[in-house]
Amino acid sequence: MFRSLFCLSLLLCFSVPLFASESLTLNTDEVVRLVLEKNFAIKRTELQTKIAEENLRETKSLFDTNLSAEAFHNVDTSARASTFFGDRTDTTAWDVSLTRKIPTGTTTELSFTNQRQKTFGAAAIGGVPIISTTPLYEPTLSFSVTQSLVQNALGLDDRRQVEMAKRAYESADFHTKHAVQQVIFRSLVNFWNLFFAQQHYDALAESVKASSSFFSTTREKRKLGTAQSTDVLSSEAIFLRREGELLSAERERARFEEALRADLEIGPDVVLHLQDGPQKLLPPDKEFNDLLKDAFEHRNDYLAARKDLEHSEVKLKMENLSRWPRLDLTGTLALNEIDPSYSSAVQSMDHTNWTVGVSLQLPLENRAARAGARRAKAEVARALFAMKDLELGIENGVTRAYKDVSSHQEVVMKLTRAQELERAKLRAEFHKYTQGRSSAEMIIRFQDDLLEAERRAIEARRRYIESVYTLQLAEGTFP
Repeated sequence: MFRSLFCLSLLLCFSVPLFASESLTLNTDEVVRLVLEKNFAIKRTELQTKIAEENLRETKSLFDTNLSAEAFHNVDTSARASTFFGDRTDTTAWDVSLTRKIPTGTTTELSFTNQRQKTFGAAAIGGVPIISTTPLYEPTLSFSVTQSLVQNALGLDDRRQVEMAKRAYESADFHTKHAVQQVIFRSLVNFWNLFFAQQHYDALAESVKASSSFFSTTREKRKLGTAQSTDVLSSEAIFLRREGELLSAERERARFEEALRADLEIGPDVVLHLQDGPQKLLPPDKEFNDLLKDAFEHRNDYLAARKDLEHSEVKLKMENLSRWPRLDLTGTLALNEIDPSYSSAVQSMDHTNWTVGVSLQLPLENRAARAGARRAKAEVARALFAMKDLELGIENGVTRAYKDVSSHQEVVMKLTRAQELERAKLRAEFHKYTQGRSSAEMIIRFQDDLLEAERRAIEARRRYIESVYTLQLAEGTFP
């Protein structure tokens, strides 16, 4: 018996966590936190900024220093027309070089090459080979410079490539911030949709309770002979109708809850509890002109459009410059020595070899460069039109949102007062009904009036809060 009780207690202890559901209390701050932390759409959007950031780093690698090294050993026993100068040559080489482009558009290279060469089988005169059979070392230290004089003069083309990548990164960052604001806006709207759907559900539940009570009252009055049979039928019909409306409200509430769960990446196993946030009916705290000014200074989509325009303008400058011929100035200075001793050869490198020259590349038709310039010009115009269209949209959006907040605020106050009056009217009429001075038809109609007034007041508060968020979004200060 004791063993059975012990096993049962263990089963109960371990079964509670299995069936217990996790609960989560939500308010507006918690919704914002969870969206930023969990929402997959935001995480996916933020990767666009990360990609643009890496593209910027890749473009800046244009000015990186490149180190290269090479070594090889060659044994040449190829057939020769004459073996007078030997029938075999062994060559060993090892080279190292540093190459870097500096922001002035100058490409520099510093290289140190080494060669060891030995010849076998050379002819001899008087027992002395005409070519030394002793290995000879030839170290060479060279420095070369290439400077563009037209297309990339002073490094303008290189710096503009970096500037384009920077503008693309800044645009991607603003686009990401705007997308994040949109997701947060949608999530908060869904939160309040669920909150007020729950209020509407609660109001219907109270109406069901009231209609059930009224149904019971009419049946009692019918038994006493103070109510007609039609009163009982009407009260029962309204009770059943209220129950049907309650089921519909539950489906509506579940739909909003599903949308909120999707935004917060929360599964159905978590029980949500909503906390009421601040719902003060405050008019906009700024003048319209100040709101419009803030919108043009803080709207992320507008800032992104400006960066897109700047990106297109920089690209146009590059494409216009690419139509010019390519003219480069080159110069090389090399020092070398040949000696049987490697250390002596390195220490005695004082034989110079220098070269100065120019190179010219001139595409005769140059169709690719001209087409690129025309395309870049069209892209600038497209970006400019897009920004102007957005400016007009911002002006209209701020104007509409500014008016909506004041309008919805007034609607909330009026409908809240109307709801209070409808409730008082129903209480008074029900009191008259209990005294036999009213009819079931009037009670049912007044119940409908109260329920409709509650629905309108709830919807007005929901629209007011959404209008406040819309104004903040239009102004660029959301959330």
